[in-house]
Amino acid sequence: MILLMSDLEQVLKTAIDDHTYIIVGRRGAGKTSLANFFEFQEKIQNSSCIDVNEPQVYTDVLSRITSDTTTSVDILTHKMLCVWEYVFWNIIFNHYKEDATSINAVALSADNDVNSPAHFIQLALHSFLDKFINKEAVDFATSVENYFKDKAFKSAQIAVLEISPEKPLIIAMDSLERYDVNSDFFMAATSALVQFASQFNIAHAAKGLHLKVFLSGEVVPSLKEQWITNVTKFFRKPLYLCWRPRDLVRLTSWRLFKYIKHHKLTHVELPSRVDWTSFTEVHSSVWQPFFGKRIVNRAKMEECTFPYLLRHTQLRPRQFVVLCNYIADKAISEGNFPYFKNEDLVLQTRNVELELADEVISSYAKIYENIGYILDALTSMPCFFMGKELDRIAHKTASAWPSGTYSPDRFKRLIAELGIVGKVRRFDERTKIVEADFEYALRTRLYLPHDEYCVIHPMFFRKFHIKNTNEYLIYPFPDHHDFDELAEIR
Repeated sequence: MILLMSDLEQVLKTAIDDHTYIIVGRRGAGKTSLANFFEFQEKIQNSSCIDVNEPQVYTDVLSRITSDTTTSVDILTHKMLCVWEYVFWNIIFNHYKEDATSINAVALSADNDVNSPAHFIQLALHSFLDKFINKEAVDFATSVENYFKDKAFKSAQIAVLEISPEKPLIIAMDSLERYDVNSDFFMAATSALVQFASQFNIAHAAKGLHLKVFLSGEVVPSLKEQWITNVTKFFRKPLYLCWRPRDLVRLTSWRLFKYIKHHKLTHVELPSRVDWTSFTEVHSSVWQPFFGKRIVNRAKMEECTFPYLLRHTQLRPRQFVVLCNYIADKAISEGNFPYFKNEDLVLQTRNVELELADEVISSYAKIYENIGYILDALTSMPCFFMGKELDRIAHKTASAWPSGTYSPDRFKRLIAELGIVGKVRRFDERTKIVEADFEYALRTRLYLPHDEYCVIHPMFFRKFHIKNTNEYLIYPFPDHHDFDELAEIR
């Protein structure tokens, strides 16, 4: 299910629903904020929440468990299913160990160094290694099966399921740190996590045990295409975090509105009442008085201020907030806050472009070796070009790829995956507005054909010294009716 963040109440309601166990979003899409929401929600009464948000703590131990390179993919995934079952039941036992002696009897002993859920997972994984991996001449499948059938383990499970309806538990599991879709270990671990969450949700959500798995949007296409054996069975009704204009303008306007009121800036006139659900009202009564309605950009072209700022991000709230904070800092230093001058909007947008672009690129640095050198091939490209141009420049990157991994298609996959290059959907010669699709706003991969027009995302113009000699206005917004609101204010 794709729920627009404009339907925020519905998003929160769906996230806490028993049937929701997969939540998908890219970096900066709000996964962490949603995970924090589980601690404060009121629908599931008397509940506790365990937020596992430091996957880097235990990833190395997890990889050691699956270090046998001779293992087939199916066996590797099955092994990871056993790992997750062991890990999560030990998290649950540790949570309820004070409620029943039978639970306490099987709970792992944690010392003072275990100061977070991620560290406890690390402890559980070490325990798994000792029990089932490090022992020689032990049949793995048989020993794991015997453990889960053991009388003490079953008694602890029964005790938990008697307690959990009155004392529910929500486990919010953040996505693994890496996005390497070429790593069998990473993809098997993620696929097994989804499959386990599906089975666990069906069996125990109605009894007060809720597992919410947060997935990086970057890996979902590969996960569904190559790793999850039965998508309709194990990948049911995922909640996609897709932010729309009305929520991004509401987010920043609300923050500014509350700041002005909190700091009692008496020289600033605020509306006495704002319908925060109305894009038009928020834009006209809160956004416009401070940011202005229209702006003259670096190409000396006039455009609407809100779309101008928005098109220099990848529609993620963190990016948009960072951009607006840069603008606010400049206004504060010049004594103009909360009113923002045209030239400062343009200057600060250019300044923050580089930071936002570097953040996106660096998040892939562990996945694509020498990514910086590979992407250098885009330097000084025009912003608007035929797709065959990508085939022409791809070969320049051949020496930067690790041995045997280069191909033109892999280069195009990389730049599409990062949201650097998109495909033109519509072009208006009169207004110079180019509407384009980018992968970060889609549920599937974006194919960049050689015989269609492509564009560089405006957020990467400064990074790669992109040429915009024809002064195009590139609108990297999806073809969705919610984005019609931008056309209404242009």
